[in-house]
Amino acid sequence: MIAKQTTAKASSISNMVSYVLRENGLKHPEEKAQIIFQNALVGEHTDEIVAQMQMALDLNNNRCSQPLFHAIFSLSEGEFLNAAQELQLAAMVMKEFKLDENMFLLCKHTSPESKDHYHAIIVRPPIDGRQVVNLFQSKQRLMKISRKCEMLFHLKQVKTPKTWKQKLNSSNNEKQHWNARQLQARMVLKNALYKATSMLEFIIQMQKAGYSLHKGRGLGIVHQSSGIYFKASSLGCSLSKIEKIIAFNKKQQKAPLSPSQLVQLERNIALARGDINDKISKSTLRLRDRFMPRQVHPTSKNNISESVTIETVTKALIDYMISPLKVDIDSVYFGAMGMDESEEKKRLKEKRKVKLSM
Repeated sequence: MIAKQTTAKASSISNMVSYVLRENGLKHPEEKAQIIFQNALVGEHTDEIVAQMQMALDLNNNRCSQPLFHAIFSLSEGEFLNAAQELQLAAMVMKEFKLDENMFLLCKHTSPESKDHYHAIIVRPPIDGRQVVNLFQSKQRLMKISRKCEMLFHLKQVKTPKTWKQKLNSSNNEKQHWNARQLQARMVLKNALYKATSMLEFIIQMQKAGYSLHKGRGLGIVHQSSGIYFKASSLGCSLSKIEKIIAFNKKQQKAPLSPSQLVQLERNIALARGDINDKISKSTLRLRDRFMPRQVHPTSKNNISESVTIETVTKALIDYMISPLKVDIDSVYFGAMGMDESEEKKRLKEKRKVKLSM
């Protein structure tokens, strides 16, 4: 059994109840709704139930910003609960969230095309207008109810997702297994970025290595054979970083850096990573080199050879960007990453140059 949850404002009460009761514009007309249990409520239609819930909300005088709690319990395919078991589920929710003085509705959705699932609506302000329902760790509490139902009703047992604290305390074998997959995906990502001069080239390289890409708000990387999903940002290289690296590679293809600029860039990377300690250079790196490159003659402090190639610098740059350090790439590659920047950004940079020169 899987449990999900949402909270909502008082203005959503009518839409929520009509959705649960399958009234007023159905999105899934094949599903049928059946009321299983009601506490402090009477009636079977949306208008009746909403009017009663609204009374409890009015007693609270809008002191609770999210007064509606919606929980969903989904069964696996082919599983069913009988009438007595459904009442037991309602009793578990009542006991766990202490709903004796609260309006509570449990409704069942059945359909020949989908699995049976249960919707629970809880009005957090009680009918006496006093303390609202406490939702502290509500997700874990719903999961606890699901595990208890699986044991009592002999349902398919589903593994509870780990909290961030449990992940920190997970066994070393699990950590090593996960880290190995992450390191492999990170290495593939780096190799695909070394010579990619367009997003299409990058996508082709990733597909050759057995990974597919999914773009949403960020970038998702999926291992095609195992189906394991990684966020690009969790591998240390967000979509914005990837675009900057590709812009860097494209710029080098059109107008390669001079040997002295390559030396300066590698020095900046070393300074940013903390591989060399030079307070004066670090302050210069944060300010002046962000906007205008300067010729640097390596000293005995840094041991950087002038025979630096663009391949070694590109690899060092990508390694630095994928590292877990907080990266300000513009301070490392003095503005060359912004080759496609808008006129507004260029104007702001000019203003900053003027301020620094004052």
